[in-house]
Amino acid sequence: MIFYNKMQFFVYENTIVRVGIVMENYRFTAFEKTGETLFDEVWTFENDDVAKVEGQKRIEENGVAEKTHRLVNSSGKLLLFHV
Repeated sequence: MIFYNKMQFFVYENTIVRVGIVMENYRFTAFEKTGETLFDEVWTFENDDVAKVEGQKRIEENGVAEKTHRLVNSSGKLLLFHV
């Protein structure tokens, strides 16, 4: 059991669950123009709508908003993309 911001989380079959809400995994990647990988991470959000908003915030916090980047859900659906 993991506690974060007074919320309970636990891992069940490689999925993070928050107090009855299943959290989904999203893959974020960012690249330099040379092709060098800057980020290749798995981020976890409640759903695609939350992923778009919170993902954009993380992208800006990581300073890669103007770099080539993408955020996709576990089905491969492209949610955010920038060249």
